Amino acid sequence: MGFSCILMFESGQFNIPPEQLRNVMAISSGDSLFIAAPLLNDPAKRLSESEICHVMDNIGRASIALLIPPVAPRIQSAGIEHRNVVNRDYWEGQPQDCFQDTSLHLRFTDYAFPVDVGHSGTQDIELYFQESIVSVHGSGKWIADLDVLKALKSPSLLLQPTVKNQDSVSLAMRSEGPLSACKAGHNVGYQQNNWKLIAVENWMELLEQIDQNSILLAKGNWQARLAATRTTGLSIE
Repeated sequence: MGFSCILMFESGQFNIPPEQLRNVMAISSGDSLFIAAPLLNDPAKRLSESEICHVMDNIGRASIALLIPPVAPRIQSAGIEHRNVVNRDYWEGQPQDCFQDTSLHLRFTDYAFPVDVGHSGTQDIELYFQESIVSVHGSGKWIADLDVLKALKSPSLLLQPTVKNQDSVSLAMRSEGPLSACKAGHNVGYQQNNWKLIAVENWMELLEQIDQNSILLAKGNWQARLAATRTTGLSIE
């Protein structure tokens, strides 16, 4: 609904049904970018699906562009050449950020097509969908293409607070057992003997998709935590 309203106000004429914009992650219009808020925040934040951020910028192209993700985002395979950086060490319970070399990038493909606005007669495309790829890089190397909005809707994604009355939260995906809080929400600390977690300290370890419960060590790193929602089967600290 949010993007549909923005289109009407920005154009003064385009009344596009919300269901036609369900895959849109951002709008570029004039000197403004309207971006789905989950793309700019830590995935642990409980944001409304309709929450949108306004940024003074554009993609450098005319008309109004509706940015959509690729149908089939690519992801790097963890080949045998990366085995030397893949460990299976258990987490010792100390939160840290092992993904400081992570960055997110945006690029556009050649795939663009006009939106049916119900009338024609002009040569310029007034409103169009533009395929746009948000990718995650580690140490300057491509890791994967992302469809963040789709990933955040996954039923395997669980937001669970770890400490009562504190902002820090863990992001758990298909994991079982206590995280670090009792039923009352009091912090009892991580107990390795009761619940062992494999520490994920780099992207190759994450791409390995091990069967054991895991934890991504990306404390305070919202870009790495956001990109990690591309995968399942781990928790993020």
